[in-house]
Amino acid sequence: MGFTLDREVSQKPPYKDSSGRYRTASLFRENYVSKDKYPPIFSLKPYDDVLNLPSFKDHYLESSDPTGYTTAIELLGSWEHWEKLVALDWFQDHLQKWNLELEVKMKSEAIRGIIQESKEGKSKFNASKYVAEHGWDKRKAGRPTKEEIKRETKVQARVSEEISQDLERLGLKGPSDVGLN
Repeated sequence: MGFTLDREVSQKPPYKDSSGRYRTASLFRENYVSKDKYPPIFSLKPYDDVLNLPSFKDHYLESSDPTGYTTAIELLGSWEHWEKLVALDWFQDHLQKWNLELEVKMKSEAIRGIIQESKEGKSKFNASKYVAEHGWDKRKAGRPTKEEIKRETKVQARVSEEISQDLERLGLKGPSDVGLN
């Protein structure tokens, strides 16, 4: 893992308020109000140049744990605190972005490992084949997603537009003039 907090934090887990409730928004500098009696512990950004707080995002990504368990235990001190945090809509927005980045990071690391295996490992043929065939980029079987349908519709519309422009340049009115219907 290798992630260490850049500086000592004044408060240790569990991070709770005076009523014994887990702190959520108040944990982060981005939500800090100067009148708040609980100082922020983390930043949601990759770096914090104001208070030099450790980055919650960086720890999450460096842990390479999409379940969040590692981050929950190492930064918050408990899984229960993590569950409270991830149940909040404002935090879900951040977590979704981080999960997407984490997925890309993990794929990248896996592909680098496979490439290394294709050069030096015992399974050179299979690893080389996987890399050559872009094995990580295969679409799952089944109905295309809405995004894929939308993208394909745009491609087909562009193709139709270009064909119509070509036919017009040739002095033909439409696909039926050249027997395409």
